[in-house]
Amino acid sequence: MVNNGTFQACILSGISDGFDKKQGKLDKDVAKNCATIPPPGMEDGDCGAQVTAAGFSACVGIRLDCAFCLATNTITGAGADCDMLDDNVMNGSCP
Repeated sequence: MVNNGTFQACILSGISDGFDKKQGKLDKDVAKNCATIPPPGMEDGDCGAQVTAAGFSACVGIRLDCAFCLATNTITGAGADCDMLDDNVMNGSCP
């Protein structure tokens, strides 16, 4: 069985190195391709309250970090603290 602290450090590294590098591209793509924020049909979603391209893309990025961490926990049976890993705050954003 893998050490949970080691696993959590690995997941944090993946989020920091992989997804954070993609956040800039997501920011640019949203600003370029979304005429309205939130995009039509997404008003009721987790990021529906966002009114700027930067806010919307940041919200989506945090949701992706959370989903990645939860999926990895499910697949491996590990218990990384996804709430801390998604936005570096213990705030219940990734249960």
